[in-house]
Amino acid sequence: MFFIMSVTEKCEQLNYHEVTECPVCGKFGAAEVYMTYSCFSMFFLPLVKFNRRYQVRMNCCGAGAALPKETGEAIRAGEGITVPPEVFDKMVKRNRTCPNCGFSTTEDYEFCPYCGHPMM
Repeated sequence: MFFIMSVTEKCEQLNYHEVTECPVCGKFGAAEVYMTYSCFSMFFLPLVKFNRRYQVRMNCCGAGAALPKETGEAIRAGEGITVPPEVFDKMVKRNRTCPNCGFSTTEDYEFCPYCGHPMM
């Protein structure tokens, strides 16, 4: 008998959108909340979710910061809670990497300046 088991990392966008000025790039954008978790599956059926982490990301430049677990769980439960302002102060811009040549930058290039491939 064969058992097919796996532990995978998954990311799920929660129902939260707040339009605000991005502290990193200065543009107006939506703050979106994501839950990242590990999932144990057996026979391709998810059984257990564990190691939940929450983060807020700006859709304008991709800057993000970790959320306190209590705040993330309240947003996930649908409570009318907002992201605390001190979380926005901790935001950092993520590096973008070219999938073709591996060039990494924090700039908002649409195409890689080295190979011309679309950036991720």
